[in-house]
Amino acid sequence: MNSQVRVVISALLAVVVMFFSGTARSASPAAELIMLFNQDAMDLPLTAEQIVAAVNERPPRLRDLVIDLRLGGPSAARFLIPNRAPAALRAQLSTTPFERLQRYVILTYPTPALAELALLRLRIDPDVISISRNARVSFSAAPSDPYYAVASNVMDYQWGLHTLNMAAAWDLVRGNGYIGHVDSGIMVAHPDLSSGESCHQIQRPNQDVRCAIAVRRLERVANLPR
Repeated sequence: MNSQVRVVISALLAVVVMFFSGTARSASPAAELIMLFNQDAMDLPLTAEQIVAAVNERPPRLRDLVIDLRLGGPSAARFLIPNRAPAALRAQLSTTPFERLQRYVILTYPTPALAELALLRLRIDPDVISISRNARVSFSAAPSDPYYAVASNVMDYQWGLHTLNMAAAWDLVRGNGYIGHVDSGIMVAHPDLSSGESCHQIQRPNQDVRCAIAVRRLERVANLPR
């Protein structure tokens, strides 16, 4: 069975299911598909504008019915990008992602079951470049820095980010922030740094770290070549 025969059979099956499903209900994201159609297809070349116009045409013309059958009987269609770019600009940017996004359409079906049936059919349609469910997703941002992951020793990971619950904040707001601190340097001969006896104990999660550790590090910095 070739691909065109499978397309026709699946389209007819979608019409039968639609007939027995009764009156169309209000569409939800579960009943929507996002599609990119090959506008240079040999048998039925269609632009995004033609698809949206044909699906929304009431009453449908003969060509509109053919398109409806091909797409599994959607009840409505709209552009993924509502703001349409001028045709002259799209022609100049014909090979760019900007123009490609202009060709995506959202197909709305009477029920989620019909949307799933259309999804299966359009996945095997040779002229459908991309087809997927229109579903809401959540994003969770976590840095790829190897020192972000929690370690057994607080000196081996960025415990401060976890203490401030930064992961929850990154899920809401993301971007870059730059903080500068102008300093004249470290006075390693200062009494508070010259001896570990004058250091106060620093409390950190799960471990007590004496600032004598910091003093030794400062001494190593002070001995570096200038």
